[in-house]
Amino acid sequence: MSKNTILIFIFLLFFSIFIKKFVADIYTVPTASMLPTLEIGKKILVQKCFFSIEKNDILAFRLPQNLEEKLIKRCVGLPLDTLLLDEKKEYFLKEKSIQIADNQFFVIPKKGLTIDIDLKNMRFYKPLIEQSEDGQIGIIGAQLYINGEVKSTYTFQQNYYFMLGDNPSESYDSRQWGVVAEKFIFGKMR
Repeated sequence: MSKNTILIFIFLLFFSIFIKKFVADIYTVPTASMLPTLEIGKKILVQKCFFSIEKNDILAFRLPQNLEEKLIKRCVGLPLDTLLLDEKKEYFLKEKSIQIADNQFFVIPKKGLTIDIDLKNMRFYKPLIEQSEDGQIGIIGAQLYINGEVKSTYTFQQNYYFMLGDNPSESYDSRQWGVVAEKFIFGKMR
């Protein structure tokens, strides 16, 4: 093999690694959660840079609770949409007609949104602040602490999204584990 052939081979190898890491990659659909839209084992192209997120986009992301786990779901809730926590302790997008006193409502955070935080809404916001915003929350009595400071409000540093599988009975999604921070979304299906 000539020196030029080796250099071309090395260049192509690094170029392909760069493309796969930063531009686009092939993703294999691992479960039935996206049926009938995406079949198990189907290969899809995921764009990794220069994409915006809109409602109904199919996105690839890392599960905030386990960053090794990659999922693909449909984005159905955008920042500032409202979620309902129902009696089964599952989250759903709130419809305008729903006004149920016993259920809790939460706003999907948007970068720059400041919310009042208290012991009631900590069930929803605590995982976001700790897993996605790198904050540490402590509770002493009725007092909330974030990174050692007493707080009654919190301002979010990024956008969040509500993800669902197209096959709800077979999907492990935002209904069970909440919303996904933008920093964990690594691609959009093309």
